[in-house]
Amino acid sequence: MVFSKEEIAHLPLVISNPRFKTYLGAMDNNPEAALQLYQWNVQVSAEFIFPLHVCEVAVRNAVSSIQYLSKSTWRSVALGYWIHSIVAKQQDPL
Repeated sequence: MVFSKEEIAHLPLVISNPRFKTYLGAMDNNPEAALQLYQWNVQVSAEFIFPLHVCEVAVRNAVSSIQYLSKSTWRSVALGYWIHSIVAKQQDPL
């Protein structure tokens, strides 16, 4: 992608000066080369979006399953204890 000199001059305002300085430093303060490196970084990052999304969903689903199982187990134990205590009270002679 080709950028005009004016676009390159305004780039630090768009992506923030501290962020652009990282790319400038890596490319010997050459704004055109820094912009090419930034574009490459955007392309590499874009390639990771879908795999990261799939991993995030898989982890979230696994955590959700564990939470559900632990809650349902806790509920089962609590319900069992509550029923046991009611039955035990009913069996006690008055």
